Formats: sequence, structure tokens, C-alpha cells
Amino acid sequence: MRPFRPPRVDAHVHAWSAPDASHVAPMLGARPGAPLQAGGAPALLAALDAASVGSALVVQPACYAFDHSYVLDAARASGGRVRVCASVDPSLPAISAVMAAHALADAGVAALRFNPYLDGWDPDEGLASDTGLATADTAAARGVPVCVMAFKGLAPLAPAINRIMRTVPSVRVVLDHCGFVGASALDGPDARALASLAAAHPDRLTVKASAWFRVAGNADGAPGVDGTAARGLMAWLLDTVGPARLMWGTDWPWAMEHGTYEGAWALLDEWEREGLLSAADAAAVGGGNAATLFGFNDGDA
Repeated sequence: MRPFRPPRVDAHVHAWSAPDASHVAPMLGARPGAPLQAGGAPALLAALDAASVGSALVVQPACYAFDHSYVLDAARASGGRVRVCASVDPSLPAISAVMAAHALADAGVAALRFNPYLDGWDPDEGLASDTGLATADTAAARGVPVCVMAFKGLAPLAPAINRIMRTVPSVRVVLDHCGFVGASALDGPDARALASLAAAHPDRLTVKASAWFRVAGNADGAPGVDGTAARGLMAWLLDTVGPARLMWGTDWPWAMEHGTYEGAWALLDEWEREGLLSAADAAAVGGGNAATLFGFNDGDA
């Protein structure tokens, strides 16, 4: 008999309204002038259903800046299947950031996101500014993790992340998209930074094994994922971080520029069949870890 598997959870998706909806805003396309992928909440739920995925963490898209109305509405309408990762406004003074974090937690968000490449972060302190530390402390007090978007490299951010985790010893930190460690750079500074953070904080650092088209894309730039490169990166992550601290994510709908939603889950199934992950580890990475960290197991999720 096949062992019980917890429902799958996509740890990283986005959602935005159709052009005629009330919360419409300009969206940053994947390429200048490129048409946007369909990104509405109904389309997301349909994609989850088609791939037999139970739930998803919707990360606030850039188009709405710090107005979380659309994603919070989507979460409320989802019957508990969708939870929200909200964006932190770095321009707020620390006391206002604390109030904002409490308000977001009261609204039911499951995580707060630090994007160090948004304008407003202190040029010297970065993520570990007074605002960053105050937000991290509030997040820890409210039981929600802090996600970090290291889009331009993890190594420059590692000292600030370390400071946050040492100053706020109960905060949980999640690195988006494999920490942006490229599959072709496993001996590079970003990989070394991730390995150092994982070793220094073995109980509080989690990594999203997500957006494989970003970190293990085809060498010629063609859409899709280089399966061999992705497998090498996953093997490295399993060795460096461990299956208990990895969560699968697709980066829907951007991933749809590179295949189908079901296909974005296919690598995980393939690696389980090949023995790279045990059935139990595949279940944890594919849903169990995210369900626990982001509160999908809570009765009022």
C-alpha cells in the first residue's frame, strides 16, 4: 500500500487581477513589452486543481507594491487553500513597520517578504536596518517567517541575514528560489553563502526549491529547464540544507512561459522515481514542510 502523502503545497506562486478588475495595476513583465501571463486567482485555483495540488502560498506581486488587497481577497475567497506572503515596505520607520507587520498578521498573512532591491532599504544596513530588525522581531512574535528575495545574489545579503537571525533568535528565514544559487555555480560565492547560513542556523533557515527555470534554465536561453543541471542543484541542496528544510514551488504563472503547471511538478516526481528523494522526503518537500511552516495545517488557515 502506498504510504499516506500530505496534500501538495506550492510554496511560491503569484496572482494578479485581470485588466478590467478593480485592483488593476501596471505589472512588471518578464521581458519589456512582453504580454503578461494570465494571473488571476480563479486561474490559479484551476491550475492547482488540474495538478492535484492542495494549497499555495501567494507571494505579493510587484504590481501592487504594498497594497495587499487583491491577494488577501483571493485568500479569503479560497476556502483556506491560499495563504499570503506580504511585502515589507522598507521606507517605513521602525515603529511604523512594527504596526504594519502586526496589521498584516492580523489580516492572516502567513509570511512577510524582504526584497532588498526595492528602494527604501538603508544603504548601509540593508535588510538588517532598524526597520528590518523590528519587522523580523514582530514576525517572530507573531509566528510568521520572513522570506528573502535574493534576486541579484545571496552573497551580498548573507551578513545582514546572519545579523537578523542572531539578533532575533526565534525568527524563521526562508530563501526564495534556491537562494538564487545557480545550478552552474555550485562552487561560487552564492552557494558558499547559502551553505554557511544553513550550517549556522540549522533549525531556522528554510529554502524554497522553486522557480527552476530561473536557477537551472537551458544554457542557450531557450524556455524550459535543463534537467541535468536541475538534478545536480537539487542533489546539492539535499546535501547542504536537507529535505526537512526544502519546499517545492513553481513561481506560477511565470513558470507557464516554460511549460505546463503539471510539468513544473514533474521534476519532483522524476527525482523520487530515480531515488534522489525517498517517498517520505518527496512528500515533505512537496507539501508537508510548507504546510507546517505557513500554517496550512491550522484549522483557521
